[in-house]
Amino acid sequence: MTEPRTLTLPIRRVTAFEDRAEVVRVAELELTAGREALRVPQVSLLTSEAHMTAWVEATQEGATAPARVDEVRVEHRLVPRDPAADQRARLRAEREAAKATLRAVQARLRRAEEREAEALEALRGYTLRINESLWGETGLEGVEGALEGLDELDAFAREAAARRWALEDEAAAAEEALKGLQAALAEIPEPTFKREADLLIRLSADEACRIKLSVAAVLPCALWRPAHEARLIEGGLEWDLRATVWQRTGEDWSGVALRLSTDRPSAVAELPPLLPDQLRLQERETPKQIVLAHRAEGARRRIEGAVTVEAAPGVYDGGEARIYHAEGLVDIPSDGRPHAFKLEGFKADCARRLTAYPEQSRQVFARVRLHNPLPKPLLAGPVTLIRDGAYMGVGDIQYVGPGEPFDLALGSDDRFRARLRRGREVEARRLSRDRVHYTTEVEVHGSAATPEVVEIVLRAPVSELKALKVLASPEHCDRPFEPDEDGLMRFEVTLASGAERFKVGFTFEKTGQLVLPEPWWGGEEA
Repeated sequence: MTEPRTLTLPIRRVTAFEDRAEVVRVAELELTAGREALRVPQVSLLTSEAHMTAWVEATQEGATAPARVDEVRVEHRLVPRDPAADQRARLRAEREAAKATLRAVQARLRRAEEREAEALEALRGYTLRINESLWGETGLEGVEGALEGLDELDAFAREAAARRWALEDEAAAAEEALKGLQAALAEIPEPTFKREADLLIRLSADEACRIKLSVAAVLPCALWRPAHEARLIEGGLEWDLRATVWQRTGEDWSGVALRLSTDRPSAVAELPPLLPDQLRLQERETPKQIVLAHRAEGARRRIEGAVTVEAAPGVYDGGEARIYHAEGLVDIPSDGRPHAFKLEGFKADCARRLTAYPEQSRQVFARVRLHNPLPKPLLAGPVTLIRDGAYMGVGDIQYVGPGEPFDLALGSDDRFRARLRRGREVEARRLSRDRVHYTTEVEVHGSAATPEVVEIVLRAPVSELKALKVLASPEHCDRPFEPDEDGLMRFEVTLASGAERFKVGFTFEKTGQLVLPEPWWGGEEA
């Protein structure tokens, strides 16, 4: 069977979703008439045949390609991987050289030992001949000359012994070097195998032609989230909508056209189950004592009078899929790190104001109110805040529809501080039970050069029962006590330097056997 032709099929387009991405590989190639197999090496291991499609197009617009895709599949293989191959080869070469050096030293050592043994044997034989000459017939004649020869043999034997000792030290050093290299080789990990994936594509062409081949695959381990940057400048607010993309698919995306989608291909459309309604008869109970409890609850956000629901985890798009495009071609390496890209932006006029939430913080915050001028919504996400060229931190926004107004905090204004003190005063009444008034006193300090308007936002209890009402205490109110349906009250204070304070109060009016705990402890200060 003919081996498939190797083809480079680079990734050209990427569509990122909230929990996966679709990558499209595109390449032009020449085909001959008949069938042909192509191999695209080293694609992402996460590529699945169940989420992959391939098609061919003619290179000329409006023409029909005389070719078709018969099969596209993923082929996995194991490839040896030895990151320490160069180090292992170098150590092995050094080990062979050390072995050769040790063999040469050992050979010289053996020759030195033989020469030393020969010298000692000659010295012993010469000594025996001298003894025989001394005790033999010749007597002492010729002894002086024999002793000179004995000194020469002794010097030669000593030199041979010294040579042997030096070669023994050299052989020991060579053995230690060889052991060190063998130990270093033993510490290197053995080669392993890595898994690689190839695309195998089989095409059929009716005639020789040039086509454009595209392969689309959906991969996990990739996602995106919206992010924003707001810069407060002279004359308005500059806004950039950005996208932060992460991917760890095992394949780098280089020079790709990036699209960001809020669609959820993983979502399954299911009808909610219908549960049976059960009607039961029960006896009328006598009124019992009802114990109430205070519950802290955030204000609901409204758009044109309609209450919005909480955003689902992920990218909330208001129920309509949105598509955004990154500017130009981008590079996203497979490192699992965040990479930010600009999508679009605008410059809008905004109304500045100072707002304080003394129940939460003593700081006074600089806020702006503006409208979304884009035909698309601003998606919920973090906002990098820059005011007068200085980094102020990171805030966030919720979903903002086209043309919808929204507020944005841009850090605190250190020229102002707000303090809050809560109190509890009892009004004694003779004909009915005593009435308790709960007061909130706010004190705003300023050190500005010119007068500024500071908006103070306070909360008041909101009753969900007809038997319990929250009423203003006129004798304890310096400002009108008019909370909205979420219990929020807004007051304006104008000051430059110095301090200004005001107080508001309320009381509860209840009917029936209701037990209501204290909304807060008297004398609480924030």
